[in-house]
Amino acid sequence: MAKKGHVPWNKGKKGVYSEKSKMKMSESKKGKPSPNKGKRLSEETKDKISKANKGKRPWNVGKTVMYSEEVKKKISESHKGQIPWNKGKKGVYSEKSKMKMSKSHKNMTDDTRRKISKSNKGKPAWNKGKTGIYSETTRKKISESLTGKKLSEKTKNKISEGNKGKNTGKKHSEETKNKISEHRSKQVFPFRDTIPEKMMETALRLENIEFKKHKSFKIGNSNHQVDIFIEPNICIEVDGIYWHNRQQELKRDKIIDTELKSQGFQVIRFIAPKYNKDFDVKSHAEKIKNIIDKMNN
Repeated sequence: MAKKGHVPWNKGKKGVYSEKSKMKMSESKKGKPSPNKGKRLSEETKDKISKANKGKRPWNVGKTVMYSEEVKKKISESHKGQIPWNKGKKGVYSEKSKMKMSKSHKNMTDDTRRKISKSNKGKPAWNKGKTGIYSETTRKKISESLTGKKLSEKTKNKISEGNKGKNTGKKHSEETKNKISEHRSKQVFPFRDTIPEKMMETALRLENIEFKKHKSFKIGNSNHQVDIFIEPNICIEVDGIYWHNRQQELKRDKIIDTELKSQGFQVIRFIAPKYNKDFDVKSHAEKIKNIIDKMNN
C-alpha cells in the first residue's frame, strides 16, 4: 500500500513501458473483475477523497483529442451490450451528491457552456430516432417539472436562432403528416373561449341543452374546430364582427360551411356585435332549442 506523501516513481514520466509491456499488462487484466467492484465507499471516505483532490488540476483539463478515432471505436465496441451499472437502481447518489452535481451544472461559466456547445455541434442527439426511452411515469414527472416555467426572451431567441434552416428543403412523409394532423385536431385553438362564446354557452346551459366545445372536423386536408357542437349534427359558430367581416375570412367560412353541410351537418352562425352587451344570446339559444325540438318531433 502506498504511503501518504510518497511520490510514485513513474509520476510525470512518459514512455516508461514499451508497447509490448502495455499489451502484456492489458492481457493479464482481461476477464478479471475490478478490485473495487461491488464495493461502496462510505461518506467519510468520499469526503476524504474529495478534500484530497480539492485544488488539484484534473488530468484532462485543456486537453482535446485525447483518444484517436480508433481508440474511441474500440471503447464504444467494448461497451456495446453492457447494462449501465446504475440502470433500475434507486438511491445510488446521496442527497449531498445530487446537490453537488446540480450545483456544478448551474455554476458553469458562459465560456464553458460555449465550449460544450461547440464540441457538440454537428453531432446527432443521443436519443434521435429512438422511441420508448422514457416510461409514462418519467414523462409525467418531466411534464410536471416544466409546468408553469417560462423561458426568457434571451433563451427564446437562442432556440429560434438554433432552429433556423433545420427543416429547409425537408418534406414530411404522408404518415408523418397524418400524425401531425391527428395530434393538432386534439389541440384547442384558441386556448380560451371568447366572451361571446362563453355567453352563448351559458345561455344554452340555462335552456338545458347539452353541447361539446371545439369538436374537430376534417375539412379537405386540414381540421377545423367548431365553437359549439350539439348532437346529432348541429354546428354553431360564434363569429366576432371584426375578424369574420373581412373578405378572406368570409371566403374561408363559406368553404367550411359548404364542406360541413356536404357531410350532413347543419351550420348556424351568429355574428357577435361590437359590444358584448348587445349580443342577444337568449333569443339565439331559444332559436337553437326550436331547431332541436323540430328535429325530435
